[in-house]
Amino acid sequence: PDRGALAKKSELPAERLHVKVGYTDEVVARIATEVHADLVIIGTLNQLGRESSRRGNTAARVIGNQSVDVMVVN
Repeated sequence: PDRGALAKKSELPAERLHVKVGYTDEVVARIATEVHADLVIIGTLNQLGRESSRRGNTAARVIGNQSVDVMVVN
């Protein structure tokens, strides 16, 4: 994704946006460390059934891979 376009659309400064490629839990942990985050806030999709078991629970992996507090919102 184009970070400039995301910044314009979200009205956030481009330097506050982090666009990375990789596994969500690893990328979030790396960025949290880079920016010295005190808290990570993530959303959850509450997937059920086959989709949930096939992809796993991203929120659980993010929580397990953090050295800071994590807030999960639904």
